[in-house]
Amino acid sequence: MKLFLTSTLVFFCLFSKGQSYQTDSISIKNIIVDDWITYLSNSDVEINYKVSQCDPSIGYDSEMILLRVENKTSSDILMDWHMILYYSQTCKTCDYFDEYHYSISLPANNEIQGNCDINSNYQLKIFSKFIDPNYTLNEQLTSFELRGLTVQMD
Repeated sequence: MKLFLTSTLVFFCLFSKGQSYQTDSISIKNIIVDDWITYLSNSDVEINYKVSQCDPSIGYDSEMILLRVENKTSSDILMDWHMILYYSQTCKTCDYFDEYHYSISLPANNEIQGNCDINSNYQLKIFSKFIDPNYTLNEQLTSFELRGLTVQMD
């Protein structure tokens, strides 16, 4: 059994078209609202993020971290990652790989970005905190990371 698992892992590593990227945890302190900041940039992809204040049609006003992903290649790509979220210095998603494992596909030479709409691109937005005066709980996002980020090209 151990030999089978080792052989399978070696096969996957040798024949996968995916590229893994080392990512950093990003602190949310002192980020200016609505300025795009580079998270990762290379010859294949560019990932940016920004803080945005959202006023949904239903629910409390909130602050969100929006992601923008650009495919710089002439091939379609599939991106996968585990979203690591720290609220008030405590990791709330570290033990929930399946629930916070995200994937997006992106056509060649194309871009996609998150927005405040509650019904779109949940993979590309991160709840930061409530900013509505009617909501008084103060737990807020302190850092995030796209851990285990891989990009596979068709």
